Amino acid sequence: MIVIDRARLEAIYRNADEELRNSYIQYAGKGEYGWRNGLKREPGVSPGATATALILNYFVSRSDLWIAKEVPRILNYLLQIQLEDNGKKTGWEVMSLKPASGSRIPSVDVTAIVINTLCKHIRWLESTPFQKNMERAIREGSQWLLAQRSGGGAWGIHKNDMNRIFVTCNVLNALIPLMGQERFTHDSLTFLMRAQYADGSWGDTQGNNATGDIYHTAKVLNVLEAYFANDAQDNIQKGIRYLKNIIDSGLPERSNIEEKIPDCNGNSKSYYHDAYSELLALMQNTQDRWSKEQHFKVLDKFISSKSVGNGDLKFYETITDQSKKKQIWLLIPAATQSYGMIGKLFSDSRESICLSDDEKMLGFDLNEADKKRLRGKGRRHWAVYLAWAAGVPAFLALLAFQIFIVGTKETANSIVSNAIWVMLTAFATTYVLPKIRTKWGEKK
Repeated sequence: MIVIDRARLEAIYRNADEELRNSYIQYAGKGEYGWRNGLKREPGVSPGATATALILNYFVSRSDLWIAKEVPRILNYLLQIQLEDNGKKTGWEVMSLKPASGSRIPSVDVTAIVINTLCKHIRWLESTPFQKNMERAIREGSQWLLAQRSGGGAWGIHKNDMNRIFVTCNVLNALIPLMGQERFTHDSLTFLMRAQYADGSWGDTQGNNATGDIYHTAKVLNVLEAYFANDAQDNIQKGIRYLKNIIDSGLPERSNIEEKIPDCNGNSKSYYHDAYSELLALMQNTQDRWSKEQHFKVLDKFISSKSVGNGDLKFYETITDQSKKKQIWLLIPAATQSYGMIGKLFSDSRESICLSDDEKMLGFDLNEADKKRLRGKGRRHWAVYLAWAAGVPAFLALLAFQIFIVGTKETANSIVSNAIWVMLTAFATTYVLPKIRTKWGEKK
């Protein structure tokens, strides 16, 4: 049977979480706090805007106590690295697209991600000297983003880029909470709806490919579900059907989606998106649309798929190979959602769940130690049931013997009193303590 071991799945996320903690950059002298793409932490390496924004979202959503004192510092660093044009705030840059001249050019995509993060965490700077700086950064950065929109209601990475599906989705996620969806319904929604292919999918750019892919389809569906559910229900249904067909027929081993983008010098650069992290985010936001088996199939691919090319990454229980960390900062924020799903998906069993009759662990081959441990847990459960089954008749027989044969009222009362305490202790040991242990582990 396929045994999905919750403890082992959680161990993978815990170790990946530790990688993020250990990669935190803090240079008090420079006022630099955050993370760098590839989780680099060498001397002289400054945090990057995108990695910092996404990983900050991850730790705040996990309610980690250590991050509380760091959040104001990280937010202030993001404010410091926002670019300006003639004294007015614009956006944030991405290093890989910098022009050869060395001038600093803001990126639409990065700016959208950072503004989305600032809006989520503005409360951390309330009643501080930085509050007005953040309000200005959000206001002027949003105005700059809006000015970058094309006549077709979409966005590219920069002014000279074509319209991009993923960039448009990121910008809408940043601007709609600030400006309202009505402002984008006519042009931007129309662009997304027309970009859908006949099979229900979306691709990197409208008309650029004959068919779409998992990443862009899930990306658009997340936006449509959040802001345009009433206006785009037919598009949503077609997109969901497309994704379900792929999940049920067999997900591809490769999780990376490559997209060619010109930098500011006109040179082609490769952008990589992770398909399964975006699909998991969609499944978390629309849980009632997916079966438990579909959730687990995507989780399996999320932790075990092999990406090809730049950003080559596989989830390991311990991550030591630096070359495998290239895009982990993109994957871990999505792990927030998939980690949160584990408790719901394992509602039938605290330890594991079975899906079919193939003796293989989801994403891992079961070794003898795993099999022995799982069998041992099963035997312990049966031992508890047998003890109760034998203990109750034995207690009733002893009580009847004392009352009808011995006949003393005091002895019977003593037996009843002691038996009640024994049963309460057994109940607490069997049911209450495991629940307390589980809850305590979740809090930790």
